[in-house]
Amino acid sequence: EMGLALEHSAHSPIFAEACDFACCICNKNGELVSQLSGIPILATAGSFSVKSILRRYGSDIHDGDAFIINDPYDGGNHLPDIGIITPVFAGEQLLFFCVSRAHHGDIGGSTAGSYNPKATEIFQEGIRIPPTKIMKNFKITDEVMDLILLNTRNPQMLRSDLSAQLGANRLAVKRIEEMVATYGVDTVEKAVSSYLKQTEILTRKRIEEIPDGVYRAVEYIDDDGFQEEPVKIEVAVKVAGDKILVDFEGTDPQVKGFINTSVVTATTASGIACLWFLGSDIPRNGGAFGCIDVNLPKGSLVNPYEPAPMTLCTLTPASEIIGTIFQALDQAIPGKV
Repeated sequence: EMGLALEHSAHSPIFAEACDFACCICNKNGELVSQLSGIPILATAGSFSVKSILRRYGSDIHDGDAFIINDPYDGGNHLPDIGIITPVFAGEQLLFFCVSRAHHGDIGGSTAGSYNPKATEIFQEGIRIPPTKIMKNFKITDEVMDLILLNTRNPQMLRSDLSAQLGANRLAVKRIEEMVATYGVDTVEKAVSSYLKQTEILTRKRIEEIPDGVYRAVEYIDDDGFQEEPVKIEVAVKVAGDKILVDFEGTDPQVKGFINTSVVTATTASGIACLWFLGSDIPRNGGAFGCIDVNLPKGSLVNPYEPAPMTLCTLTPASEIIGTIFQALDQAIPGKV
């Protein structure tokens, strides 16, 4: 329902036609409970956004609040993807977070459309929005909204699409409140906890079916727009019992151009690749993603120091990361990929 609301109420063709968005529900700890089967690199990132909100605001989260975020260095994947997060309460008790995350046509920066292949730092790519409260007592904070809109080339479109996200979240809040009213808080929380635990058990069982070992692969991105040398992604998938570690040690250092990737995108891409390998019947929630550890060396392409640019990261190198992991896992069970 969140996805349909976004598709039908947004004005931008990126939402209404391309459906370049994702929706998810997280529990009160920020763990992913359920997600729309849409753009997985966006949906799974919702959990990171919620955890950033929790770190920044702690107990200062109330019914009627909503939050906005896009900073790749703090819970975002790349700047054009803006997340709207709305908490769900039963009385004074925080239960869930509803998250809509969508790609916006322009979020400022030195190039219209906010994809700048000449960018050498994130400040040239658009406005960075840290975890910020955009709604309080069910009313939009005009000062926050105006500050964001002033930094974009099409403020009317952005306002409309952010309103669509806020509306989709409110619809989800209403549906969850109806469910809680029907079944009670304890039953709903117990069901969610059981769902996540069962998913974890299934995921670990599938991991145990993979022969223990270290499976390595290397892939290259042609260039970053500045250097002529290919940029290396090196992966070692380490399987031990019911645990998987995706280790990027050996991946090239961060580069000058905008193909660096945020921690959120690299971690999400790794989880997506592993779960595709483990099975389509595994629910895509925190119970599954929590079984996959990822090592991202600081200062590398997959975990750069600020203020490295990274707008292209949800395409390149996210796709190359997934492909490299596929190559590694194909050695574990040949033909399964």
